[in-house]
Amino acid sequence: MVFGFGAAERFNGETDTSTAGANKSGEVPRPRGNVGDACVVTELSHRDAMAMGSVVANRRHTPSRLSFVRVGSERRCACLAVVLIEEKRPTMVTFATARRVERDDLLDFLRSRHRAVLSTTRLDGRPQLSPVTSGLDVGGHIVIATYPQRAKAVNARTNPLVSVCVQSDEWNGEFVQVDGHAEVLDMPEALDGLVEYYRVISGEHSDWDEYRAAMRRQGKSLVRITIERWGPISTGGFPPDLDHGS
Repeated sequence: MVFGFGAAERFNGETDTSTAGANKSGEVPRPRGNVGDACVVTELSHRDAMAMGSVVANRRHTPSRLSFVRVGSERRCACLAVVLIEEKRPTMVTFATARRVERDDLLDFLRSRHRAVLSTTRLDGRPQLSPVTSGLDVGGHIVIATYPQRAKAVNARTNPLVSVCVQSDEWNGEFVQVDGHAEVLDMPEALDGLVEYYRVISGEHSDWDEYRAAMRRQGKSLVRITIERWGPISTGGFPPDLDHGS
């Protein structure tokens, strides 16, 4: 049995089921290239070839083509070759971006994104980072629901200077850091703000009376952040100066 890994030849794209991939002596070319790109197996019985094909087809990387070809010779009356060719996909290179925007464009960006990380300051001066669901109210404030005893609420009462990194749903999507001044609202003052918080994120509730009762029962609070400054809307990636091979 011949068994090898590499970038197998494409055999001019042919899929002839009689001698595809075979040379004049009836042998299938040994693969060349990088490990894991392809495998070629010859001198297998039909049963073994089918079993090997099952194993190969269930590899972690799904094959783009799996074919069985019969190679005849005087010494091998029936010989099967299993050829796996995985498509080579071009490597996508992503370059970092950073675009400066005015307030209206910033608000448009924040309005449709609700994944964020809130940074408040602990008593020892170190940051407290909290993943949160954020919204943008009609007044242009970033709003976040919480409970009075949570670290972010306690910290924001002590030091209202906070930062929020608002992210896109996609991991490699755009994000922006916003700095601002936070106030923490407790019940009953927080109730109307919590209604708006739900509405700007999820739309209309099926029963607002039920929602208001639940918020009162849970004793929810609302962190409302007045935006003071913001950085560029950015994406990660390679430095842009590498774009031209510099």
